[in-house]
Order: sequence, then C-alpha cells, then structure tokens
Amino acid sequence: MRVVVGLLVLVLVASGGWIAARHLAPAETKIERRLAAMAEGFNDTRLSPCMAGLAQDYHDTSGADREWIRQGLVASFFRERDPGTKRFRWRVELPREALRIAVDPEAGDRAKASLVARFHEREGTEEHLAWEVRIDAHLEERDGDWVITRTSHETVSGSKWWR
Repeated sequence: MRVVVGLLVLVLVASGGWIAARHLAPAETKIERRLAAMAEGFNDTRLSPCMAGLAQDYHDTSGADREWIRQGLVASFFRERDPGTKRFRWRVELPREALRIAVDPEAGDRAKASLVARFHEREGTEEHLAWEVRIDAHLEERDGDWVITRTSHETVSGSKWWR
C-alpha cells in the first residue's frame, strides 16, 4: 500500500511541477512553443495544432483569413502526397536563430514575432528548399493562450508551397 501511495504522490508532484512550469513560463517561451506546435502540426498533417495558433479574427495583409488557411491546409494535407511514398510532400522548419519575439512591456498580453519559415518539398527520399518566407506576426494572449491575430509575409526565396 505504501508503494502505491508513494507512486501516487510522485505522479502528483511531477504533474504539478509540469503544470506550474508550463503556466509560469515567460511569454516568449509560450509563444515559441506555440509556433513550434504549429510547425509540428503542419509536418504531421494535423490541422488542430495549426489552427489553434490562429485567432478567430486572424488575417494576413494578403487578404487570407483563418478560414482560407483552414481550407488550404485541409486540401493540401489530402492532395499534396508523394505518389511513391504517399507521405505529405512538404515539411516546414522555423529556424530558432531567425526568431525574434518582443512582448509589449506595457500591455503584457500583446507581442510581435518575426520569424522565417522554410518549406521543403519531398520527392521520394530527397527534399529541397522550395520556399523561404519571412513572417511578421502580431500575437495576443487570449484565455491563457497566445494566438496570432495578424501577419504579413515576404518571400525570401523560391515560390509558395501550395499549388
């Protein structure tokens, strides 16, 4: 019985520590984690993590909004498959060295992030950089989570990954 109680206490302490570390992390860390989760969701063709990072009122200066992004991702996740491997043809990376996050010191619940996204196209076992884009994002903390409210982007090299 003591072993069971001891294990239960250990699990509760570890869980409490994880929850505290997650909620007490600096805003910059939370934003970086959000962006990484979105990229991982894209690479794994999971829509939910991609969309969780976009506010309901999200828009890009190009005219794209949250629904346009959702529809584009759904279509791409199903259409953009390598004919040989059946894997999703695209992979995105967000180089940490290119990420800049500035939290508004007065508001505290607003931030700006500048990042680079590199979209790699897979063909069989090979892949090549197809599009590199610089993104400037405005974020807000809403209901305890950081979400992107608007973006602007500029192509650095290549061309857009979607067709």
